[in-house]
Amino acid sequence: MLEGAEATVHELYYGPIARDLRYRRLHVLADGPLTARTFPGWHMGFLHTSPASEVAIDGYLNPAGAGFLASHAPAASPVLLNLLHQFVHR
Repeated sequence: MLEGAEATVHELYYGPIARDLRYRRLHVLADGPLTARTFPGWHMGFLHTSPASEVAIDGYLNPAGAGFLASHAPAASPVLLNLLHQFVHR
């Protein structure tokens, strides 16, 4: 899920993401303006971890935790929450 200014999101998706050979069969599931960000407090980052070390990382949120999506994405529509739930629990 990409959120932000339309031009920035468009540039990011059709730039480095779509050209990156690690990604296959990309599909845009929804596109358009939002009245509010769905994930206002989330920031991107990457760090190699082990399951034991994740609990010690400042700011780490376990996406598979009970109630995670509902509590961290209060502006999300029920359809989006269902889609994200299926993605997280695969």
